[in-house]
Formats: sequence, structure tokens, C-alpha cells
Amino acid sequence: MTDKKKIWRVSLLFLLPIIIGFVLLFALPVDKRFQYYFVRDNCMGYSGWIYDRLHHNEERVDIVFTGSSKTINAVNCQWVDEGLAERGVDNTSANLGFCRLGRNMHYTIIKEAIETKHPHAIIIEVSEKENRDGHMDFAYVADAVDIWSPVLVFNDNLFQDIGKATVVRFEAMKQKLLGKYIPPPVHKTTYGYVPDSSLADVQWLLDIKAGKVNNWKYSKGLSRWFYNQQAFNNIDRIKKLADKNGCDLYFLYLPGFGSIAQPEENEFYKSRGALLIPPAEILNNPHYYKDELHMNDYGAKALSKWLAGELSQ
Repeated sequence: MTDKKKIWRVSLLFLLPIIIGFVLLFALPVDKRFQYYFVRDNCMGYSGWIYDRLHHNEERVDIVFTGSSKTINAVNCQWVDEGLAERGVDNTSANLGFCRLGRNMHYTIIKEAIETKHPHAIIIEVSEKENRDGHMDFAYVADAVDIWSPVLVFNDNLFQDIGKATVVRFEAMKQKLLGKYIPPPVHKTTYGYVPDSSLADVQWLLDIKAGKVNNWKYSKGLSRWFYNQQAFNNIDRIKKLADKNGCDLYFLYLPGFGSIAQPEENEFYKSRGALLIPPAEILNNPHYYKDELHMNDYGAKALSKWLAGELSQ
């Protein structure tokens, strides 16, 4: 046997167990609750609450809200449900928003919600522009099939996602085998809204609004189409899931304070579902914000009551 063949043989013998172990990590079932609780250092551990709301809370979920921290702060589902009840509509909604942006995370959460709770309405947050990247924590909670069949157009997180998915699966297997895994207590709360009555400085917000009005520029051309493809493809996957399961799809416009009146991709959203644009007296009221991007309790109450009126129709 030549030296070159010996090197190839030794390399193959070394790599084969690694390859087999890697394949097994993704082929064997993984504790999904472990996955969701693994993201404990982001968004106040909110992903763990999302899992328990869907799997360990018997209260139904008729309406799913999801998006970023803007949704978490702007939609109080208890107020939404009370507003619907006042109009004779018996529905229970759940705010499954998760901090930071990424349509692949929205797809993953909605997929989980549909499989467990069979909602009849899904409401997704939209901003002025579409976010071009995937969510930083998507791979920790995603199913293996979604890791290995990603949206490839402008997906610069692909290899990071594979790495993170490997890490969470390895940790789950290691802790189970070593007997070190202690499941966290189950969250029993039905509503995940975090109250905050803070008030942003009014003049600061008005100065921001003046700057946005004077400096806003719409994206145009091929680059706008290209960079939006990952987001658009994930929204289309959500639309396909919704249609298959008889869910109505809505888009809720939640811009920063004093921004443009409608989202840049207005027509795209309208071609996939109903676009909900809150009235200017809510979006442009400086007393309804705790900072430039997030509403406070006063804003959330006004918005949630308005949502109840829209959804009751």
C-alpha cells in the first residue's frame, strides 16, 4: 500500500465516526423543550414561555401574534380578548413575539403553533422595510428539516445555523446521557405581555419624526428584490401553512414612532393576506411610546383595543 493510500485510509477511519455522529445528531429525535429553553440568555427567556404556552397550557389559541420585541410590547392579548368579548366574539389570542428580527423564526414559531393549537388567524408584524437576514436564534429551536432545507437566496447565516443546530443537539444528548438535565419549571401563564408604563421624552421623539420625514428613502431596483428574497420566501412558507390549515393571514404594521404611513412592501403583504395599519392617532402619539421603537402600556392598550375592533369584523 502506497503512502498516499495509507493517508487516505487513516483520514477516513478518523472522519467516519465524526460523520456518523453528526448524522445521528440530526436523525435522532431531540427534546424540543430543551431547544426552546436553550435560548435562555435572549429576550428574557421568552422562547421557553412560548413552548410552554403551546404545549403545557390547555387554554386554546385562536389567534397567534408573532414578530419582534415591538409586538411583545405593543400587543396585550388579554386586552385584545376582552375587546373581542365585548363585541360578542369568543376567542383567545397569544402573543408569541420574540426579540429581534428574522422571518425564519416567525415561520418556526407559527409552524409549532399550528401543529399544537390549530389557530384560525395568524398576525405577523411588519416594519417599514423587510429584514434581510434570518434570526440569530433560529437554528436553536428549528426542526432539522428546516435547517437542511433553508431559503438559500441571500442567506449569509447558513453555516452559522448549521453550527448552532449542532451545538443545541449535542448539548441535549450530552445532558441526557450524563443524567444532568433538570427540566425547568413549566410556565403556566396564558398571557406573556410585559407591562411597562415608561414614557419617552416627547421632544426627542418629535425630533426623530422630523428627521424621518425629511430623510426617508425607498429602496428600488434589483438589490431590493434580491435582498428581500429570504424574507419573502419565509412569508410564502407561512402563507402555505396557513392555507393548508384554514388560517387567515394578517400583517400588522408596527413602525417606529413617526415613520412612513405604510410599509415599503405594502403590495406584497396585501397579495398574501390582510394588512392592518393602525390609525395615525395611535402610531403618532408620543405618549404611547417608551422609546423610539417600542410602545408602553398606554400605547399597547390603545392598539390592543383597536385590534379587537378590527378582528371582530
